[in-house]
Amino acid sequence: MKKTFILSLLFCFLFIKLGITQTTKSNTTYNITTLSIAALKDKIAFSKKDFKIVYLFKQYCSATQQGFPSVDSLYKQATQHNFELFVVTTNPKKKQEELLDHLFFNNYSEPFYIIDDSFFLNFHSKLIKAICETCNHKDMGYTDFMIFGKDNQLILHTTYQQSVEEHIAILKTYIK
Repeated sequence: MKKTFILSLLFCFLFIKLGITQTTKSNTTYNITTLSIAALKDKIAFSKKDFKIVYLFKQYCSATQQGFPSVDSLYKQATQHNFELFVVTTNPKKKQEELLDHLFFNNYSEPFYIIDDSFFLNFHSKLIKAICETCNHKDMGYTDFMIFGKDNQLILHTTYQQSVEEHIAILKTYIK
């Protein structure tokens, strides 16, 4: 009787796990798009929203782990949608399954953009320079963001010298 019970539990967990894997692999739960830097830049430029927020995400970065739950909360509580949020990550293809698992277990639902371009060195800097030519890419890290206006002009960008609390305070003025 114990063996039957244990086997049935094992099969239940297996079917649940397979269901979760199928959901995350097909991306039906999330708004995840893999694209090139040029395609992302076009997507940002063509957005008709008053504010375009490009957030640099890295799941293993401690600053992102500390700050992104607050960004997620702001996004989910927004009543006016006068902004578009572009959460950008540079996860390599071999780590995308880990990213999907991370999003699932943390219940994130923001639009995510995975950049599929690959460079040997300074990919993060090249990404920032490609999106924002006037940003100081040397002072920007993961969990920083850029805010563009409706006319695609840079309003501001954050730097790693600012605290997570300062980042959230800035975002609160644009995500309402």
